[in-house]
Amino acid sequence: MTNLLQETERALKNHNKTFDDIKWISVEGELIPIDLFRIQADKSYDSGYGFAEVNESLLIVGDGWWLERREYDGSEWWEFVTAPMKPNRPERCDLNIFNERY
Repeated sequence: MTNLLQETERALKNHNKTFDDIKWISVEGELIPIDLFRIQADKSYDSGYGFAEVNESLLIVGDGWWLERREYDGSEWWEFVTAPMKPNRPERCDLNIFNERY
């Protein structure tokens, strides 16, 4: 069994973040107060294979990063994602956005 609050705290800590770094949390496209998330997340669930128990639309967002739920065959976890870095090169007009076969 995995406690979602503890799992979240570990995921944040692994990336040098805390709850103080969170800007907002949403589930199914709706904002949820951080304090309410902490209350609801302080619950154990089976993170192993089978049925995904945590809502997969759950997002925890900070400044330039976010945690999103990942699932494979019912096994679930937090994925830490950061905004991509803008290339430090001049723009080019000779690039094709389609694959070669197009």
